[in-house]
Amino acid sequence: MDSYKLLTSIIFFLWTICIISAQNFQCNSSDTCHCTTVQTHYEYLCPPEEVDVVLKVEPQYLVDVQCITDKSNWIDPKLPQLNLGYVEAFKFRNCPIPDSVSTFMDNLGVYKVKSLKADYMKYFKHFKASFLSGLSYLE
Repeated sequence: MDSYKLLTSIIFFLWTICIISAQNFQCNSSDTCHCTTVQTHYEYLCPPEEVDVVLKVEPQYLVDVQCITDKSNWIDPKLPQLNLGYVEAFKFRNCPIPDSVSTFMDNLGVYKVKSLKADYMKYFKHFKASFLSGLSYLE
């Protein structure tokens, strides 16, 4: 990495830390994802080198999981462990169905989601009612 890119990355990182420190949700990048702040929401690109999954988070309102490629069996290991808290809506787009939606949400630290939406689910023919167990709070 040349010094200009390194300096730019450090400045961006410090700027991001200053902005985020004023809010509850922490947009932390990890080995498997890069997180950016875009106005009122956060966007995780997982993995950062060759994005398979985009996770958009609007705290207390929406978590939107969009799968970009067909390469992954399931995306759980690619997403960071987060503590998102209460979120009104949760959306899957173009993703394989997790074995347990509830466990997937638990890993993201999401609870009491009112609505769940799945768009363009390529694997929907394999859907089982057990995928939704533990989601009794859906409206």
